[in-house]
Amino acid sequence: MKLFSFLSIVFFLSCISSAKTPVAVTEQEERAWIYYTLPQPHRIAIKRKLVISPDKISICLADDADAVSKNAAELLRDFFVRMT
Repeated sequence: MKLFSFLSIVFFLSCISSAKTPVAVTEQEERAWIYYTLPQPHRIAIKRKLVISPDKISICLADDADAVSKNAAELLRDFFVRMT
């Protein structure tokens, strides 16, 4: 759950720092996102998306982050570097 919260915050901060406007998500895209969301929430709706370049995303942790969060952040940083 901590990782999901962490990823949600990263996504949210990336979205508000982007100058782009959200666009509508198709029903097929919404189903695909929900399929890959773990753990499955009781209720979820994904209606809009922002497409941003991986180099516009930064991963930041709290100073007292645990080892799991640090490892997850490093894996995400590596992933975004490869995608750039």
